[in-house]
Amino acid sequence: MTKYDFVKDFERIWKSLKNESERGSIIVVAAICDDILINIISKRLIPIEDKKRSFFKRDSSLISNFSARIDMAYSLGCISENMRKSLHIIRDLRNDFAHASVPICMQDSSVKDRLRNLLELNRKFVEFFWKEARSDIFLSLSVSPPEIKNEDLLSDILHHAGHRHAYEIWASAFIANLGESIETVTRIEKYESPA
Repeated sequence: MTKYDFVKDFERIWKSLKNESERGSIIVVAAICDDILINIISKRLIPIEDKKRSFFKRDSSLISNFSARIDMAYSLGCISENMRKSLHIIRDLRNDFAHASVPICMQDSSVKDRLRNLLELNRKFVEFFWKEARSDIFLSLSVSPPEIKNEDLLSDILHHAGHRHAYEIWASAFIANLGESIETVTRIEKYESPA
């Protein structure tokens, strides 16, 4: 088995998101997270050989939707509380973009508020990432990295990168981290009757 490569996965996801529309970016992030949760939960649970009883069947399962899978992964100890909250915000964003009767964008105040809440929830990571990886991110775009002008690094990334790019940078790292966590998940022990 090959070792998980966080940097390679981050770059792959980020490049993919840059090619999407705003709506596409939001929906793709949610879809990737949902797929990773299925893998995490599947790795944790004892497999059931009967395919008709799959936990992930879309029509009749207790965990047939993204919200339920988020809470199940958390309840099984596979993701942290912070990841659970972040994933629910990602799910809410996906729902906003996927079900809006009129077009919305990342500059809409309600979307900006959700994005700001998401970044605020992950402030320590955002600050670390912006401080340590800012130069590499801008250089990969063939752009000179801006100087940090705002003491509040969260405000600084939003000022220089904007809500969309700040979200895509954060989401790429979040997804890479979530994907990496698959390797740490262990299967629960099968119950054996003492008799």
